[in-house]
Amino acid sequence: MANITITELLGGDNIAGSRITINDNFKKITNAINTIEGRLDTSFNPGGALNVGNAIIKKYTNPASAQIFTCEATGLFQGNLNVALSLGVTQSITVAQNLTVNKNITFDGTAVGGGTLTSAVPSTFSNEFRISQLGTGGLLLDPQNLTGGTTRTMAPGTLGGKSVLRLDLSNYTGSAPTNCDTINLPQGTLGQIVTIFIQTPITAGIASSSFTISNANLATSSAIVFSAITSTAFENVDVKKLAVTLFYDNSGWRVISAANPGDGVYSIAY
Repeated sequence: MANITITELLGGDNIAGSRITINDNFKKITNAINTIEGRLDTSFNPGGALNVGNAIIKKYTNPASAQIFTCEATGLFQGNLNVALSLGVTQSITVAQNLTVNKNITFDGTAVGGGTLTSAVPSTFSNEFRISQLGTGGLLLDPQNLTGGTTRTMAPGTLGGKSVLRLDLSNYTGSAPTNCDTINLPQGTLGQIVTIFIQTPITAGIASSSFTISNANLATSSAIVFSAITSTAFENVDVKKLAVTLFYDNSGWRVISAANPGDGVYSIAY
């Protein structure tokens, strides 16, 4: 840090003879103040302007997480911005060039209105691509909890944010009020992909051995039928191998693929 050095006048010094020294002292102080004014422009309205070549804001006894610097308007960095700890952004962020992230990115959708990850350019994945709901999660639906008779309708928006629909058919009895063996899917969002499979099959001994997804909101006139899904102890695993994957467009839900266990007992028709 720069120091201002002036010549000290002693009590016995003659004032008239010390005018040159006094003037030199005042000149040094004036030059120093003018230098500060060049860095800290107190005439700037409102407030002031600060122009420095190197600045360190000391935290002293504050913890590293304490906020000790506030900028109430836009800041411009013409060089790099290095953040040693976490970076919190409460509004939007725009990156004009490349963005490289060396670890995880998490979009939790907890902001008001949720969130969407949108890419308007080709996307390349050099490693595996996972849909976690295929492992756990998604929507677990017991059709007997819907309102209606043998055919019941899922409420609008039920599949929002879902990529998996798991059917729990264990409470089906074939008699009202637990006699629903057909459901109508709700509309989806454009481009949405949903996989449907049997989480728990119909209990062994129940007369009905099929479950149907009606053609309501399907792009085709044919329904999707899960056949021979009455469970026994050894058949339960094969029942759970049945799966059908759909995607939604302006015409409705379309079948992408269907998986059958290949044992000749259980099947999906559409």
